[in-house]
Amino acid sequence: MRRERMIKEMLGSGFENEKFLNELNDDDVMKKYKCFLSKKCNDEKFERIKKMFEYVKDDEGFVKFIGKKDYEKLVESYGKKEKRGEVVKVNFDGMGIFEVFKDYKMGVKEVCRKGYIVEDDKYKKV
Repeated sequence: MRRERMIKEMLGSGFENEKFLNELNDDDVMKKYKCFLSKKCNDEKFERIKKMFEYVKDDEGFVKFIGKKDYEKLVESYGKKEKRGEVVKVNFDGMGIFEVFKDYKMGVKEVCRKGYIVEDDKYKKV
């Protein structure tokens, strides 16, 4: 009974696929469930911290208190639009090299590995 409840909860959140979970023994299902609970806890913690950061991010006193360098780290971690672990696909076609580096912290080699070439300091999809 407990095994079915764990599998149902993991499937409900899209953590694993049903066929894979049904092939595991009870101990392995328990291990996967513990991983699922850990991920769920970390996701919830990330969302709470992100909400707190949204509340104080525009406060000059907060920036002075924490320091500019640490504030920039927080902006990099929690100032994003996407959720924790979510991969956002970006279309670099027509963007300049410096613009991509400034906005996405990616170099030319990284972008070229994603299927782009450089023409006149602008990326072009191959």
